[in-house]
Amino acid sequence: MFIRNRIRHDQIGLLFINGKFERVLGEGVHWSNMFTQQDLTLVSLRDPVITHKRLAEIAAGGALKPYGEVVHLRDSQRALVWVNGRFCKVLAAGSYFISNSIDEVRFEVVDAREARFQHNEVGVITRADQGLNLKIETVLPDHVGLLYVDGRFDSQLQPGRYAFWRQVSDVNLRTVDLREQAIDVNGQDLMTADKVTLRLNAIVTYRVADARRAVSTSDNVHQAIYRATQLVLRTIVGQHPLDDFLEDKQKVAEVAKESLVTRANELGIEIIGVGVRDVI
Repeated sequence: MFIRNRIRHDQIGLLFINGKFERVLGEGVHWSNMFTQQDLTLVSLRDPVITHKRLAEIAAGGALKPYGEVVHLRDSQRALVWVNGRFCKVLAAGSYFISNSIDEVRFEVVDAREARFQHNEVGVITRADQGLNLKIETVLPDHVGLLYVDGRFDSQLQPGRYAFWRQVSDVNLRTVDLREQAIDVNGQDLMTADKVTLRLNAIVTYRVADARRAVSTSDNVHQAIYRATQLVLRTIVGQHPLDDFLEDKQKVAEVAKESLVTRANELGIEIIGVGVRDVI
């Protein structure tokens, strides 16, 4: 007794006899003996990427060469697949059969040891990937990005969109705002040199001059500048009598700014100005 199997023009058949791969069957009608332990697996050539747990055995004799190409990707490699000129998918490490007998299929093997993915068509690729293999990070305008790979500083990134491989390295992108910032230092109860208690309200404006230093020196430069300003004002007030503050608040602000410069430089910060708003 025989079983009739028909294979279309856009298919191939993988014939296994007694559990062993025998051959690839092309378009046409094929007969198999029902009393023989045969297994015929139909594969659509319209699928640009085909996987099979026994792909290495099937491809060993070159039986798949008329229909496409077998690619083996190492752990450090990825492949970009294009079908009829349009991007299709990203392939992770593994073995694949790339079918190109029906559609025009091409693939690019890329090195994934570099955490950052760069390509002329990065926008198209990341949209199609939808976050499966690539992680998207954005550095906003007037910001800078500090890229850390496996816990170590790698590079400084300008505003823009960036893509990084998933499951390759531990990637952390910290963004730092380079715009001018303001700190209100309010309600400081201080004692002057002539033992008069006053309440002083001040404002400090600054910007980040060295993003890497600002991130590595303090976990919160805003709070660090706030605390430094408190100490500076306390020192200045304690060294002068009340009349000095009432006569020239601007001079107090200038002295405070000069006193903050050293600490600001340590933090990667540039002090733009210090203003004393109220002395009560």
